[in-house]
Amino acid sequence: MNAMRLLTVFFLLGLAARAHAQDLKDDAILTLAMPDRQFASFLASTTMRTQTFKIALGSLGIDAGAKAYCPALVDALEKHLPTWRANLLSIYREHIPQATLKDAVERGSLDGSRLLAPYMNAVGKDMQEKSLPILKEAAAEVLTTFFGAASKTKASDEEKAAHLKELAEFNPRGFCARYAVPGISAGSR
Repeated sequence: MNAMRLLTVFFLLGLAARAHAQDLKDDAILTLAMPDRQFASFLASTTMRTQTFKIALGSLGIDAGAKAYCPALVDALEKHLPTWRANLLSIYREHIPQATLKDAVERGSLDGSRLLAPYMNAVGKDMQEKSLPILKEAAAEVLTTFFGAASKTKASDEEKAAHLKELAEFNPRGFCARYAVPGISAGSR
């Protein structure tokens, strides 16, 4: 009989702990973790570093390139961001104690980030393992769309030379500022 009561107490304590763990809302953790900015930055950086991006941009030029690239980037972000968010949220909950997460959320992004620093190696490792396939798939979609637009362009030799000169001076900061890119402000990519 005592063993049964003890099991019941442990069961109820487990339920209470799970209920307490859900006290911290997902949105609060996501505000701290900033997955939208993270994914947008990773995706833009990954795609802009490729030879495919450079070839397409060289073919289209900066203005036409932005009109083809940025909507493709937005489409991929909108498609894959929910999975990226879910992965980051589950990894935060898995690696960071509930009390620490709650304290970090209460402190805000700067002080909260410092509090989470000891856990970031484990978070980063698991996030890379879990989300690298998402990043690769999204990058392939962006580049396929972008290169497809470039392959339809018939630029003259003079236009291509001008585009290559533009490309040599190209700075990606603000490239998609005219487009509603989640997580990317006008001052960034």
